Amino acid sequence: MSHLPYHNMTVLLNDTIFNSHKELIEKVVKDMEGTPEKASELVKKYLDKTELKAKKDPNRPKRPKSGFLHFCDDERASLIEKEKKGLKKGQKFNLGVVQKKLGDAWKKLSDSKKQEYFNKTEKEKEDYYDKISEYESSLE
Repeated sequence: MSHLPYHNMTVLLNDTIFNSHKELIEKVVKDMEGTPEKASELVKKYLDKTELKAKKDPNRPKRPKSGFLHFCDDERASLIEKEKKGLKKGQKFNLGVVQKKLGDAWKKLSDSKKQEYFNKTEKEKEDYYDKISEYESSLE
């Protein structure tokens, strides 16, 4: 994975160069008593902002799910089934409605039930921290 640090440093360098040139144009326009609109016009005309995004390492361990996401995983299938049964002929299924109901159900959930999901999250966090420390030590 040696290409990831190289790529990410290239992204950082590209952004640094763009920002320095942009600031230079803005200062020149200001010294010549131009308007900020003129500066932004010149930046668009003379600077090509190539969008480079930093790449993520696919081998890096995934972050643990939150308690709410564990709740959604448990309840989503049954809610989708109920919603699909309640549809009238010709009506389309809307996942947004299901997500809204999941949010409302989470708000109404008792603290003791929520704590069960938070406990799952805590166990996953411990595993995640172990995995991430192994991962970071393997990079060195």
